[in-house]
This record gives sequence, structure tokens and C-alpha cells, in this order.
Amino acid sequence: MGSRAQDPGDPQGEGPRWQGLGCGEPGNAAGVDVRIAFITDTHLGGTAEGFQQQPRWVGGLGVLMDRLKKWMDAQRVDVLIHGGDVVDHGTADEIRQGCAMLAALDRPVIVCMGNHDLMTEASWEYWQREYPRHARLALARRELGTDTCDVLALNNHWIVAGEQRMFWDGQKPVPCLTASQLEDVAAWLARDALRPAIVVAHAPITALPPELTGKESPMEDVPLEYARALGAVLQGARRPVLLLGGHCHVTYARRAGAWLTTTSAFGEPPFQVRLIEVGQGRIRMTTHSLAHGNEPVQMDPGKRWTAGRSCDCQVQI
Repeated sequence: MGSRAQDPGDPQGEGPRWQGLGCGEPGNAAGVDVRIAFITDTHLGGTAEGFQQQPRWVGGLGVLMDRLKKWMDAQRVDVLIHGGDVVDHGTADEIRQGCAMLAALDRPVIVCMGNHDLMTEASWEYWQREYPRHARLALARRELGTDTCDVLALNNHWIVAGEQRMFWDGQKPVPCLTASQLEDVAAWLARDALRPAIVVAHAPITALPPELTGKESPMEDVPLEYARALGAVLQGARRPVLLLGGHCHVTYARRAGAWLTTTSAFGEPPFQVRLIEVGQGRIRMTTHSLAHGNEPVQMDPGKRWTAGRSCDCQVQI
């Protein structure tokens, strides 16, 4: 594979392909090549304050991660992808705890950076220093190739004082991808016109429509420049594409050439996880709740739409 320009959002100047998955032989059902679990927005270290769509279970991540591990074991999940905002403030201590939390899941984990993961000028350095301590943990940019599908995990940059940074200053988040990242995604998608592809980035490129929320106008508008830039690259792909994201703490899916999806915050009820089953040139994504019903926080009945409708929870490509 040819070389490519190093982007500031790549960890430690490493090559684009991660060979250390250690998946072994997937013990999945006939016709399924690999099973991927996807969660996002765990916000370790978060409080009852701050952006939430549903009440955050403060202090509940340990219980939820234990449930997630047992669920993934039962589902025979090969790889977990975290869509970003692993932690809430991007401090060295939170990042240390966040890496240990994910490593304890006892399987390969790929992590995309969210804005909260990068809330200090040194956060990206902390992440790059900490993740190598855990053999099965990897930061985006990362590729995962299966027999029938390709996966590319990306790190959003954030506009701060007019510059694209691996840092977020706590103001209104403005996500972006660098020009080299967009060129990289386009080249990656062009490699094979038949194999379906999964692209992962924290920030979505689609707003939440009134038919989902019941509001008069779309919610969670994304910057047009970012949405148009990444959207154009995905639309230009000749192969089927599934885009996974988080950030808005809502489960949603729509088809616009590619399938554009977001997933609710794992630390908020109903504590959702996506299961993505890949095989025979197809992708099937289902959505599962890890709620037991006895948690100290319950869903806001006026915002049940944040968990998505049936059409948001099940996608097949």
C-alpha cells in the first residue's frame, strides 16, 4: 500500500493500518464475517450538568461497562468501536481511566476522538501517551479489513480561532476534517467498488428532522462546510457506505446515497449499543438497550424519540 501524508489527527505518526486486532477466528453464525459493536458518548467524569438528551447516569459507567462486556460476550462481538467523547474534560486522569475502562472489555477497541476528549491543549498528547499501554486499544485513524467489508475510523478536528485543531476550547463545537483527511477518505473509498464500507467519525453530517423530534424545525444543525465536504466524498463512492457517528446523543438514520447514522449516548437511558454484522457483501445494523429498568435515572417520557424509531434502529445495506 502506498504512503500517505501524515495528518495531525493520526496517532504518533503510525501507518494507516492496524495489524494488532487479535480477533482470532470469529465464531459467528454462517454468513457473518465479523461482528462489530458501536457505542459513543460515555462521558467518563461527567456530572449531572452539561449537554444531555436524557439524564446521565452519573457514576454508572462501571455497571454499564460490565453489562456491555457480558452482552458482547453473548453476541460474540469481535471488535468494539467507540465513536468519541469517551471522557468529559480531556484531563490526563480521565484519559488514563478511560483507556483502562475500554481495555477491560477484553477485546480489540478502536477509539475516535470527540470534542470532549480534547478539552485541554495537552489532551491529544495524553491520549497518544496512554493508549499504547493497552495492547488491544487503538486510536483513530485506523483501518479494519474483514473478508467482505472495510472500516475506517477518523478523528474530527475542531475549529478554534479559525484554525483546525486537535483541541476543543469549550465554545460552540465546530467539527471539520482536514483537506488531507478528506483526500484520504476519497482514496480509501475508491479502492474497491464492490465491498461495502463503514466510516466512523464523532460529528454527524445530518441534522435531526422534525419527523423524528416532533419539533417545528431541524435540530442539531451541523456546519455546512463540514457536512458538504464529507458528504460529497461519501456520495462520490461507488460502493455502499455506512457512516457511524455520535455527538448529538440521539439515535437516527437516513439514507442519502450513503447511510448517515448517529447513536445515542451510552451513559444515558436506554443505554444503547449498535450491533453491526458484516458478511457476504452485506451490512446489517441493529440497536440494543442495556437498560434493566431499575437504574437511578429513567428516560424523559417527553423525549423518547432520542432512542430512535424502528427505521433508525435497524439498517441493512
